[in-house]
Amino acid sequence: LALTDYIVATGELGADYMYDLQINDDRLAGDRVTSETLNRPTTVEMPLSRLHADDDNVVIMEREGDGGRMYYSAYLRYYLPVDQVRALNRGLIVQRQYFIEGDPSRPITRAQVNDVITVRITLIAPNDTHFLVVEDPFPAGCEPVDTSLATTRAPTEEEGLQRTGEQSTPYAEIGWDWYRYWATHTELYDEKAVLFADYLSRGTYEYSYSLRCTTPGEFMVMPTTAYEMYMPDVFGRSDGAAFTVARR
Repeated sequence: LALTDYIVATGELGADYMYDLQINDDRLAGDRVTSETLNRPTTVEMPLSRLHADDDNVVIMEREGDGGRMYYSAYLRYYLPVDQVRALNRGLIVQRQYFIEGDPSRPITRAQVNDVITVRITLIAPNDTHFLVVEDPFPAGCEPVDTSLATTRAPTEEEGLQRTGEQSTPYAEIGWDWYRYWATHTELYDEKAVLFADYLSRGTYEYSYSLRCTTPGEFMVMPTTAYEMYMPDVFGRSDGAAFTVARR
């Protein structure tokens, strides 16, 4: 009932106005909107090649007429080759490294079929975070090692999300050493690993898991991303990467 009263008060269903859309002096759309055409949205796209790369791009939306209300949204979407995607910090700092299992001192970008590699994700949270999600895509030539199987080695103590350094927490001070493992739970899919944490106090964390190289080839790997589920403007990503799986 309140929503109905609001629509009546604003006169939204009695639309009668003209609109005009311009970007950088190019007229992209314009029409008259009435109560008969109110539910027919207009979608306009402009390729990046028509936008200024080294200057401001000006978007002008004009309207004439008093009947009803006009709603619009605008957004910019673009894609880069994966190996050109650079790390981004919007409240979270993320880094991803690959290592041959058993040699955590030398990062790699190349392995051989049947090698088991360790993926190490470093997450720096300058502030406390809530309901954090970390998503890490796999190189296409690799698959996760399922440590729940009886034929698979058990996870090492280093695996899982751990706080690094000597940062003090209320839980550590009262002897709850288990609280250094902060992940609420993790999930391994065919194409990515996903980590969930209800709460992380500010600090530096590492999350490690294992992959087995199965298919030879050169693969582009999407960045690792981290974000707050209910405040996605707080996020970060790692660099994109190229990873090679060679035949033995």
